[in-house]
Amino acid sequence: MRRRNKTMNQTTETVRLGALISTSQKKILKQKMKLDKRYSFLAALAAEASESPNLTLYFFSPEDVDVTSGDIHKALYWDRENNKWYECSAPSPEVVYERIYVKNELVDRVRTFFSDNNVPFINARANFNKLICHQKLSEDVKTSPYLPPAIEVRKIEDIHRFLKVHDVIYLKKVISSLGKGVIKLEKTAENSIKYSYYKSRLRTQTVKSIYDLKPVLHRFFHNKTYIAQRGIPLIKIGDQSIDFRAEVQRGKNGIIISGVCARAGLKNSPITVHSTAMPYELFLKEHLHYSEQNIKNTVLKVEEFLTTIYSSLEDAYGPFGEIGIDFGIDTNRDIWFIEANSKSAKVSFEKSYGDAGLRENAFHLLEYAESLHQKEPAQEG
Repeated sequence: MRRRNKTMNQTTETVRLGALISTSQKKILKQKMKLDKRYSFLAALAAEASESPNLTLYFFSPEDVDVTSGDIHKALYWDRENNKWYECSAPSPEVVYERIYVKNELVDRVRTFFSDNNVPFINARANFNKLICHQKLSEDVKTSPYLPPAIEVRKIEDIHRFLKVHDVIYLKKVISSLGKGVIKLEKTAENSIKYSYYKSRLRTQTVKSIYDLKPVLHRFFHNKTYIAQRGIPLIKIGDQSIDFRAEVQRGKNGIIISGVCARAGLKNSPITVHSTAMPYELFLKEHLHYSEQNIKNTVLKVEEFLTTIYSSLEDAYGPFGEIGIDFGIDTNRDIWFIEANSKSAKVSFEKSYGDAGLRENAFHLLEYAESLHQKEPAQEG
């Protein structure tokens, strides 16, 4: 690659992997590199790619793309020798790794351009709609036993009926991340309803009637589609609920479980995003005091669950290079699927496995990108 304002020239045949991020993401990545935990994986990916003889990685935003040629005007790449980010012009990527969270017409146009030109994406879907995902997994006899009951909420009476059956439920936006679209509802002994959600801090209130919730839900969901899901009686440490995030990848020889993190949420919080994390085997040993045999049995059950969910999602949507899978283990030690994430920031993964874990995860993703390019369909003449 050449320096700023130059054109990227490749002296050897390598796969061009383009990571699609927003303009603000690109700016933060360039300025901070490893200072922001949510960008640590992208930094690890850039570092790993800089050592690969078979692949060239650059980051770009929708605004950088010429949608007539696919050329990138201000690609950002990491120069290992100078330990610095540079901008350059670059040809159209041969594989796209989508990490952008913005949704607008330009993003759709860029996606469409690459799809129309048979440029493969690392992941078949940009995100998972929780309602559709639940419906698809419900249709698979192998995955349906892992799903807590869930319904689409069309009117307030749907929540009322669901609460009659389940003492604790979660209301979730069908498209959301970082716990931003989640409200927990629970019935109290006084036949009131306690609700809680996290917005800069934990917020909790109690209302007497389901209809008292209408203005709260209107402000929270803004008429967007959302679901009600039965609450899972998660294992707890004191007042902290424990759930798990698995980073699962597709490697050259099958599915790879890169790591599973146990996450302890804030006290009484409905989510575990703002949490501490550790490898789950260590958690089972140190906090639940499982025997070595119990740990081994749990690991086998979790691995079967993860590979089953991953394979079912691929059957439903198409191939994925990676999926973050959230799940819970209840007080009976049963495993429950919570949700899937196609753009995991891997924050809990880094807390649990460190930079070495991020680098290994990045290595497998780059290998998958190379294999995608090798499988790229021949262009029609």
